[in-house]
Amino acid sequence: MHENDSPPFTAGKSVNRKREEDFVNSVQEFHEARLLGEAVNGDTSYSEWEYELTFKSGLRVKLQQVAARRWKNGQVSHERFYYKASS
Repeated sequence: MHENDSPPFTAGKSVNRKREEDFVNSVQEFHEARLLGEAVNGDTSYSEWEYELTFKSGLRVKLQQVAARRWKNGQVSHERFYYKASS
């Protein structure tokens, strides 16, 4: 899994699940999530999202994100998030 231009930093289902749990546990309030678009081409899928949330630190952000995924045998084999956050 990649975040923006960073090198891959998590590999494997259990590690990524823990990363997602840590993220969810850092959120105080989830204000909105909107799916703006999605596309599938062969073994590749994309989804574009807008989120607004407040972290437990008190920071409220709007996040625009595109998730690009490659699939193999019905499971995500590579995932990359491209995003821009503003407060």
